This record gives sequence, C-alpha cells and structure tokens, in this order.
Amino acid sequence: MKIIMLVLLGIASSSAAQLLLKKAGPVGLRTLEGSFWIGVSGLNYLLAFVLYAILLKTIPISRLSPLMTVAVMLTVVAGGVLWGEVLTMRLAIGIALGLVAIVFLAF
Repeated sequence: MKIIMLVLLGIASSSAAQLLLKKAGPVGLRTLEGSFWIGVSGLNYLLAFVLYAILLKTIPISRLSPLMTVAVMLTVVAGGVLWGEVLTMRLAIGIALGLVAIVFLAF
C-alpha cells in the first residue's frame, strides 16, 4: 500500500509541476508571482524525481516508467478543465489507448 501511495504522489507532483509552469506563463516569468509559481513547480519536480528514485529501489524501471506516464495524461485532462483547452474525441481516444497500454506494460 505504501508503494502505491508513493507512485500516486509521484504522478500527482509531476503533473502539478507542469500545470504550475502553465500558470506562471501568463503573468510573466520576471514578476514575483511568476517566480513564485516557477519555484513551486520546481519543488514539485524535485519531489517527483526523489520519489521516482526511491521507487526504483523496489519497482523495475520497465514497470515504473509506464506507471509514471499517467502524469502526462492527467496533465492533458487538467489542462482542459483548468484552462478550457479543447479535449477532442481524438485526444480522448488517445488517452484511453495510452491507459490501456500502461496497464499492459506495468502489470
């Protein structure tokens, strides 16, 4: 159960880092607010990296890497929800196929 929680936290922190970078963009990287979001994003990337390194001690990379790619799919969906980016049927099918591939690769 602990391993599953670490994987989920790694996925969430990787996705959050990407979303925070997106949030920093419109306010400008040279502003205090933009710098704040970049800093929080960096901390999330650091957390994801550390968790990945810890998890590699118990999970083979051939299993862990596909699991962590869920972060990409989560980010695509969150981008659609948070910023109104278009989620087309083609994109939804691609995400679904990606999830199926992850199941086959990881388990």
